[in-house]
Amino acid sequence: MATRSSSDDNGAVDDKPSEHACDCTPVTAVGAESEVASLPPQTTVFSGPGSLSWLLQAWREPIDGTGASTEPTPGPVDAPCPATAAATTTTTTTTTAATAGTAATTSTTTTITPGAATATATRTPAPPTPALPAGNGQRKHGLIDARPLVSYCAGHIRGACHMLFDRSHRSPWAPRTMLLPPAGASVCVVCASESDAIAIAADLASRTMAVRAILIVTETHDQAFCQALQATTAAAAAGVKAKAAATAGAAAVPLPHVSLLEVGDQSTALWSPLPFLENSLGAIEAATDRRTVLDVGCGAGRDAVWLAQRGWHVTGVDRQESLLSCAEFFGQDVRDRVVPVVADIEADPSALPQGPFGLVLVVRYLHRPIIPKLLALAAPGGVCVFATFLMDAVKPRRPQFKLEPGELEAIFTRDDWQILASAPRFLLADGRPMAAIVAAHTGST
Repeated sequence: MATRSSSDDNGAVDDKPSEHACDCTPVTAVGAESEVASLPPQTTVFSGPGSLSWLLQAWREPIDGTGASTEPTPGPVDAPCPATAAATTTTTTTTTAATAGTAATTSTTTTITPGAATATATRTPAPPTPALPAGNGQRKHGLIDARPLVSYCAGHIRGACHMLFDRSHRSPWAPRTMLLPPAGASVCVVCASESDAIAIAADLASRTMAVRAILIVTETHDQAFCQALQATTAAAAAGVKAKAAATAGAAAVPLPHVSLLEVGDQSTALWSPLPFLENSLGAIEAATDRRTVLDVGCGAGRDAVWLAQRGWHVTGVDRQESLLSCAEFFGQDVRDRVVPVVADIEADPSALPQGPFGLVLVVRYLHRPIIPKLLALAAPGGVCVFATFLMDAVKPRRPQFKLEPGELEAIFTRDDWQILASAPRFLLADGRPMAAIVAAHTGST
């Protein structure tokens, strides 16, 4: 079966690390003095709630319509943490003032606009929790936490993506390179040392990513960092409560809120799925109550993980044993919702998982002989999302892996299917044309 990987002619861009940027040798500082001198200007060392607030402001600052964003405003100066005062003596904070911004409110939409994206929130946000990284349309900053796993699990900012960085490796993010956001993304970073800050900033710059802020949290500061996250959450919740009381003219009542502190190995994806799928999610969830997915030709599982983080239970089928590798790097809640099936369904269509499924997802994959079997796996009232390359795409090279104009519409123009939305032609970021469709199964079987 064709798979979305770099080695397959019917594969696609999203699961190839090279599509984000090159794997280059990171810059490694050679001494403490050069490390201090070479620290990126947008770097500070954690020393208390003020430095944490500085990072959170940088993370929350919206990106304007042109894609530009300003540097974060410095936060209040903290007294050095008593246990590690020496660690904060080389702090460098050189930033330019910016207009304070607030995170945009996310919402679900059923408008289908190829090339843009509308995010569906995975949690119920409440002040002061920063908005979780959203889709390409929202264009939020990502948050990479590159500290060792033990520090990350002890406590991290909710919404961060854990990415181990090995400066000695030619591909320093391996094996999680596929989890990096796309080229041109804007990110904030938490790391454990000045040398890591220097190397990470250089590596991300080589991938044409904009690094807005780097907060260095040494291992000796792990506990204080968690305490600062708890204190910031409590202070913001108290502020919201007081404001509500003043507005209502009555005694404030406790308001629900989500803590900034998250403990464990949970990790938030910094990428978006195919924009057509992301934009279609509202229409899909309105059409079916069954939250089960068959992801055909799932590759590394980016779409599968994205759906699992939104509560869907995904069965991903691919012929490669390395399928769904993305799911391995997320929390148990995601791993529990993703079931990998290794099968060559082109050679043996009977190896297809048994349905029915609320959603049959076919993205960047085409094998015409099994299309009727795939559609039969959709539950009554279920949905199929089909999106793949058009005939004039440079890759894949083989014509049998590419659609003729209008072919998708013809497949779903039948009595037991209703087309909900279609995009006859749109371009990926690399310029390749695709067609996509969302259709609901109206039959009884």
